[in-house]
Amino acid sequence: MTDTESILVVVAHPDDEILWLAPIIPLARTFVAALPGAPYPPDLTGARELVLAAYPVAGFVFLPLSQADVYRRSDWRRRRLTPYGVSLRRSCPTVYRERYMENYLRLLDQLDDYVRRHAVVCTHNPWGEYGHEEHIQVCHAVIELAKRHHRSVWAWDGLPVTDLLARGCRTRSDFYDPLPPGLAEVELPVDLDLYRTVKELYQRHAAWTWRPTYEPPPTCRYVEIVRGGVPLVDPCPPPVGQLQRIADLRWRAPTTSARSDR
Repeated sequence: MTDTESILVVVAHPDDEILWLAPIIPLARTFVAALPGAPYPPDLTGARELVLAAYPVAGFVFLPLSQADVYRRSDWRRRRLTPYGVSLRRSCPTVYRERYMENYLRLLDQLDDYVRRHAVVCTHNPWGEYGHEEHIQVCHAVIELAKRHHRSVWAWDGLPVTDLLARGCRTRSDFYDPLPPGLAEVELPVDLDLYRTVKELYQRHAAWTWRPTYEPPPTCRYVEIVRGGVPLVDPCPPPVGQLQRIADLRWRAPTTSARSDR
């Protein structure tokens, strides 16, 4: 990550960019919130648009997509990875399940040109930081596009396995621990003044979705998970049946205007 003009940041929801990729934001030419529209709570979308209008760093973009409302609708202890993210519980309502699967196709469509125009993409790690289903989905979409356009992808090394297990999330320990030896890595300092400014902006508009007292560590370690389109962190081949299900999905173009979410 040496040429800052070539860096793109892609996150699932507004505030993810400053929570997980704070050291990258001042370096990036463009940073994208991929799923900013929030079906619930109903005022969150508008609150995030107010944040976007006053954001202190140039280059922030919201895609015209909405989240699928599937947080915690998968089994965090016994997950099955899919091309579009993770498999959801049988109890997950069909409307949410279909929206989650279709969002993967929408992400591939909406993010394609952004990834094509940048040499390096920084995004969620493959286990979704603390396990969020849509963080994992965005990571999968970015990796797929990086393979298509021969781009490199970096992600935060993230919370330790012990912390994730304490939270009941086994995705990292089951699929990505340990990480392959020899991955390129970089340690970057966090601009705490910028972090606090952005956090206060989100909180002022009731759009902050993480713990109110959270502050990142002074430095964050990032690892290269795709190099020139070649995945370096790859848990296993996706199930053939899931690939076919994606192929069979009928495309329905998004009808919402650009707005926010989590």
